Amino acid sequence: MVVEDGVPKCSQGSFGSVLPASFQALFGQAAAAPAGQRVAWPGRSGVRHSLRVCGSASAARRHSDVEPAGRDGSPPVLLAPLDWRPLVERVPVTGSAALRAQGGQDPEASGSRRIGRLFHVLLRRYEGAPVAPEALERASRELVAALEPAEGAGDEVALAAARLYAQFVASGKNVPLLGRERLWEVPFALREPAAPPRDGGPAVVRRGTTDCLTRDAGGRITVLEFKTGRPRAEHTRQLDAYVAAARAMFPEAAVDGRLVYA
Repeated sequence: MVVEDGVPKCSQGSFGSVLPASFQALFGQAAAAPAGQRVAWPGRSGVRHSLRVCGSASAARRHSDVEPAGRDGSPPVLLAPLDWRPLVERVPVTGSAALRAQGGQDPEASGSRRIGRLFHVLLRRYEGAPVAPEALERASRELVAALEPAEGAGDEVALAAARLYAQFVASGKNVPLLGRERLWEVPFALREPAAPPRDGGPAVVRRGTTDCLTRDAGGRITVLEFKTGRPRAEHTRQLDAYVAAARAMFPEAAVDGRLVYA
């Protein structure tokens, strides 16, 4: 997590990216607060958590290329330049290829992304179970207020996400979630066995977070990846990477994957 001009930023697929937006905002408050002060965060359960701000680490001492001469007049010691190349290249599973193809611009509209994020939160909360329309809309509005306090058009987004969840359940697309053990948003970091270091460079580690892992009565693991936009080729590549990660996490189990479009 990096704070720039008071705004917390985290890379896609990192641990920070799966934290609630309201919790991520605490890092901006903490960066501006003196050491020892406390910042508060109200969880969805209503419990108010108090966290203590630690002091920043002192800057590491920088060495010049040439150390000064010793007190005894001995000549300076020349220091060889250090190789700062990382031992591991961390590559996020999602986003990189699509963003490069679009010149750094996200291919989906901001409103669609917000609806998609909110749909995923509703999906984690209710796990595909039917919800009364009034309760669903009320929960969706509350989530927008808690997770996106600075965004506009919150009511429109909340209602659209609630409708999307209701359609998802009514169409039977929730069936893969029912009657199974479920694990939501499982992060992983997987070294690619077929990608050894190139020319002395770093090994490649793929990072990501699965939407949901389910386990049936026979022990089979299924990776479920939920999408709210149009099908794209990178969705299949993303699912393949997630299935490979799940097979590494559960080497004794049969593992498959499924894309589910809401």
